[in-house]
Amino acid sequence: MSIVNRIRTHAVLLAGAALALRAGTGLAVPFGDTVSGGSVFLPPCINTTVASLPVTVDVPSRLFVNATAPFSDNGNTAYNGGAYQVVLRDSGDTTTVASTLTTQFYAPDGTSNTLTTSGVLFQGTSGTTAFTVAPGTYLLKFTIGANGLCGSSGGIVTSYTLTYLMLSSVLDRIFASGFNAMVFAENHETLMA
Repeated sequence: MSIVNRIRTHAVLLAGAALALRAGTGLAVPFGDTVSGGSVFLPPCINTTVASLPVTVDVPSRLFVNATAPFSDNGNTAYNGGAYQVVLRDSGDTTTVASTLTTQFYAPDGTSNTLTTSGVLFQGTSGTTAFTVAPGTYLLKFTIGANGLCGSSGGIVTSYTLTYLMLSSVLDRIFASGFNAMVFAENHETLMA
């Protein structure tokens, strides 16, 4: 790449970074993943993980999540509802660091519901403040806790989807990639040429 082309490329990237600074809060750069699958049985009295995704955070970010699962009582009259939530766990799956609010659902005999939750994760398990996730490795889980007669067969979700988008500023992404060091190195090289 010629020196002129390198300078043009860096000028375009720096202009984008300058626009992000001028906007005050920066521009959001999303990155994410999704997983979907088939039927999962939900025995009562147990919190069942319906879906999970590994999450690697490079720069401080907020996570926007969406989880959906069509539910059926599966003909089980002992099953009467429950609660569901998306949680972000540490890499060892021992501590919940962020979550959506817990949503209750009721399932009278013979009914079907679509369980869905979406939004930016909150701090802890019942927080109301948007949580900024520190760089690291995590496990995102969609869990459903079934109510009803313990030991009975329970309900079923006939499919599921779990999606996340990582939200961080353009500048966080640029500087995390070492772009600033590269610009200084190449500008120094250009000045010396």
